Amino acid sequence: MDSSEQSTGAAGAQPQTERNGLSQSNKHKRRPPRIEIREDFCKACGICVAFCPTNVLKLKQGHVCVANLLACTKCMMCELRCPDFAIAVFDPDKGEV
Repeated sequence: MDSSEQSTGAAGAQPQTERNGLSQSNKHKRRPPRIEIREDFCKACGICVAFCPTNVLKLKQGHVCVANLLACTKCMMCELRCPDFAIAVFDPDKGEV
């Protein structure tokens, strides 16, 4: 096999595996985060809702809730801006559960 065959692989071959175990076709797929809202800490000030650039969170009946989890970009603005440390974002792509 010459060097060009080694780098491109044979037609119909299995996808190459990256170091992290994800195949080439799956490496750009991201999993949604887990967003935890501690209602005992939250005073429903709405700061997290206001700072979320993709409108993932909303205020509903005096509580913050997740309205659209799949829109979350994991920017962490909600967690960073919450004055009461009532919200946590866990990224499964980084091994956080």
